[in-house]
Amino acid sequence: TTAISRLGGKDFIFVAQPYQSSGCKAAAQTEGPPAKIEPNQMVAAQKLIQLGKIIGNNQEVLEGLSAGDRIATSGILQLQNCLPIAAETPVKPG
Repeated sequence: TTAISRLGGKDFIFVAQPYQSSGCKAAAQTEGPPAKIEPNQMVAAQKLIQLGKIIGNNQEVLEGLSAGDRIATSGILQLQNCLPIAAETPVKPG
């Protein structure tokens, strides 16, 4: 449920994908000069989804995602479609 954003009555999820296969034509504009983006750089691609039932803290997704999609589950309020992102590194106990 924390990964879902709603805009204009529609539900979306951000999926981490390499820029070259994301369907993005240009990087999202943040402050400063236009970002130059490498083909393998991960970007947040916004995908339209269709939702089903909520079970506890989990939301069923009926359409819009594929097996193996890596979804953004935190910081989604700061994400924009085609914005370059970095994968979160798991913290090792120490």
